Amino acid sequence: MLVAERTAVDEDEHAVHPFARRRAIVEHVRANRVASLHDLARLTRASEATIRRDLRRLDAEGLLVRHRGGASLTHAAAAAPAAAATTDDEADDAPSLRTIATLAAALVRPGDTVALSAGPCARAVARELADVPGLTVVTNALVVAVELSASDAEVILTGGTTQPGTLALVGPVAEASLRGIRVDHAFVGADGLTATHGLSVRTPLLASITRALAETAGQVVALAPTPTLGRDATIVAVPAERLSQVVTDARDGSGLTSMRGAPFARLAPGS
Repeated sequence: MLVAERTAVDEDEHAVHPFARRRAIVEHVRANRVASLHDLARLTRASEATIRRDLRRLDAEGLLVRHRGGASLTHAAAAAPAAAATTDDEADDAPSLRTIATLAAALVRPGDTVALSAGPCARAVARELADVPGLTVVTNALVVAVELSASDAEVILTGGTTQPGTLALVGPVAEASLRGIRVDHAFVGADGLTATHGLSVRTPLLASITRALAETAGQVVALAPTPTLGRDATIVAVPAERLSQVVTDARDGSGLTSMRGAPFARLAPGS
């Protein structure tokens, strides 16, 4: 037993950096569409226990689908760049997210009360809002609270259960803590967004907390990177008619074209 444990530790001691390892996993799955736990452990020189943890995180982020013995590719991962498996800080600093964050933050005025969901887009928005005076921010994202910890914003963090692989708070406790709260704007992340169905996400827990955040707001703003446009994820969280505006980095092409006729406004670069 001690020998087996030492072998696993040795493997991880010589493994690549966690962020580089997760990038390698996503790239391998993208290239092969399916990969076994054994193959990924050998590829990254990490233990199978470490790979299981990585797969749980990457599955939660929508970059692949974890299943018994390995992982396979999702439609979202096929459409998104492999760089999405990089560090949280690098991901949140991507030009597309900075564009969305800048546009979204311009909708907020000093003294507003806003809700922010979890996810890279919302975290990027939080960074942009850090210098806006007098804000009250309601969020289910621990990383959003951290981003705003040095600002003068009053941050209301929901309770709840931490979603595996993320720092998002979900579940009945998180949803119950939002009852009775009213905000000016709710900024919510999307895994999919169409003119017909609205904003959709991957899991029931994400759908429930996203819906609860949207219900607190007079204005619901979807944060929608280009790969999410024109596609539906698993569960509709906010119907199209409930969305006030969609903020995206898309400048032209089929993504924006698919939004024509939508009951919500579009805010994009140059619009």
